[in-house]
Amino acid sequence: MKKIFYVFALLCAVVLTGCSKDSLTPEGDKTQLWMAMEDNGELMGFINAQGKFAIKPQYSDVYSFSCGWCLVKEEGLNGERKFIDKNNKSARGFDEENLSDRFFYYDRLTFRDGDYYGKYDRNFNKVIKADYKSLGATADNGYCSYSEDGKNYGYLDKNGKEVINDDFVYAGDFADGIAIVNEKINDTYKIGVIDAKGNYLIEPQNKELMNMGEGRVGFRNSKGKYGMMDKNGNDIVEAKYDYGSPFSCGLALVYKDGKYGFINTRGDEVIDIRYIMATDFMEDMAWVQKNEDSKVELINKRGDVILSLKASEFPGSSFHNGLALVVSESESGYIYRYINKKGDQIYKWEYVRNNDYAPKRENLREMSKREMLGTAKGYLFKQNLEEVR
Repeated sequence: MKKIFYVFALLCAVVLTGCSKDSLTPEGDKTQLWMAMEDNGELMGFINAQGKFAIKPQYSDVYSFSCGWCLVKEEGLNGERKFIDKNNKSARGFDEENLSDRFFYYDRLTFRDGDYYGKYDRNFNKVIKADYKSLGATADNGYCSYSEDGKNYGYLDKNGKEVINDDFVYAGDFADGIAIVNEKINDTYKIGVIDAKGNYLIEPQNKELMNMGEGRVGFRNSKGKYGMMDKNGNDIVEAKYDYGSPFSCGLALVYKDGKYGFINTRGDEVIDIRYIMATDFMEDMAWVQKNEDSKVELINKRGDVILSLKASEFPGSSFHNGLALVVSESESGYIYRYINKKGDQIYKWEYVRNNDYAPKRENLREMSKREMLGTAKGYLFKQNLEEVR
């Protein structure tokens, strides 16, 4: 059971990242290979768009491709970790003992040397030396947050040049030209929004803020309700939701009164709040479920149903490069299927579980439910006051 749940988690890793702007992120990588196993197998490989193994099953762990590279682990407890390309060739110059990140983000990969961090480029050249106690993910503008002492934070460009001084007690990732930062002012932690020059667009305040992307900022009021404003602090959506996520494919997932729906950047509820489960949009599609007894459906950005899964099936991933994984429980284990956007099966395998540890059908449903609901709850207000205290 442990193996199959871990496989499921790996395949879901790409779900939470939303629509991509380019191929320099895991969700945007154009390497058209998908992790898969053989019937009753223990090792993982990669299939192509025709459902044939392009890299035969030989690894105990694999992750998503990013910048054309994929982190894998050789078979065995002490198996080597390495990055491979689509031809299964290993990267040169990568020292697996110094691994920090599993994915490239905008052509940069964080590595660790003892207690300090630096950055590789996609050829595994060290473009930023390991001189920092903290380095954030490289953002779409090439910036990453940094701290030399673990207390004061600023920003570097992709080559390690300081572009914004380390005047903050916390510095969030940039997205679409803005970032959330925290300052300690008169012994009080306050949160604001800066542009790429380090100038405040929204002055530090006692309100919790979240970078939603696309020039939008989420906020939460004293009653715990969520709303949205533009990057200059002008309210767009009043604080009326219980949860919300960053924008993905132009839509943000919101939660209210136990149901999920979607808003656009103007704050319009373009897809009604009526689902008990929903994922972020990926490739302009999202998985949703109306109630406990209904099938999981795939919808487009208008809310139209594109396809419905079988009654016993749940999503194992969002669509990536045109394929998605779905999973169901059989009498002896689990059945995994890759399908295309028409619902056609591309590849299938079955995993036979150890009956001593066999989970109930409700556990499979709950596992999928956690994945689907995790998008809004996991992303909401990561940069909040309690985290920096």
